[in-house]
Amino acid sequence: DLDNYLRRKYKTIDALIAVGNSMSQEVAYFPPQINQNNYNDFPKEYSFLIQDWFGILADVLLKKAIIKNLEEFIDHIG
Repeated sequence: DLDNYLRRKYKTIDALIAVGNSMSQEVAYFPPQINQNNYNDFPKEYSFLIQDWFGILADVLLKKAIIKNLEEFIDHIG
């Protein structure tokens, strides 16, 4: 429920995921990789909340004009 709420409130989350998915894997580091050895220790909802966190951060940086676009954000976190 929290993930759905955040995605409705911050449209940047889905936009960031779409931009990240359109970039080559060498450039895009979104969503974060989880070590395969401990992958089963985390529920899938964890990765959704990580995506939400990055999307909200990108939203704030865009609104404050610290970054110009989502590609710039992905370049800096990658």
